[in-house]
Amino acid sequence: MASYDKIAAIDRELTQMRQKKIDLFKRREILMLDEAVRMAEASQPSVADQIAQALINVYAESDVSLETLFGVQSPEVNTAGLLQMAEWRDPHVIEMFLNNGAYVDAKDKEGFSVLEMVIQGHDGYWRGESDHWNEAVFDVLAKYHVDRQEVKGWIIDQCCDGAPKYVRDFLGLDV
Repeated sequence: MASYDKIAAIDRELTQMRQKKIDLFKRREILMLDEAVRMAEASQPSVADQIAQALINVYAESDVSLETLFGVQSPEVNTAGLLQMAEWRDPHVIEMFLNNGAYVDAKDKEGFSVLEMVIQGHDGYWRGESDHWNEAVFDVLAKYHVDRQEVKGWIIDQCCDGAPKYVRDFLGLDV
């Protein structure tokens, strides 16, 4: 009789182990599905990004000012617009977005802040000794208290070596 009890106990353990295995497979499938959904959503621009891009396209293709287009938009749309336009280093455009509620320390989906985009310049081409630096941009960013400490080291290394003194001073590099 004892051997039947042992066999029954082993059978119960095997049944429990099989159920755990099934539960783990189900959990893995749920996690994989959640990750796939997260990745799909991350690859799609937000509604604010889409609106901002559409408004920037209207600005680029017609004679309508950015202030007219963005002045009536939400802070989220203005932040998206700022993130899309910061690399051009135009102080008036940057201040217009900030005046309309854009977040000065916003980051895009890749994790780049407004300040990092300004430092890198358009598509990362305006680096170092470029005539595209604009001191007024840094005055605007200072006025809105941009976080100067969050700039990634490699951006400073690659973009600020030949930058004007006012850029290096703004970032506290020559202290």
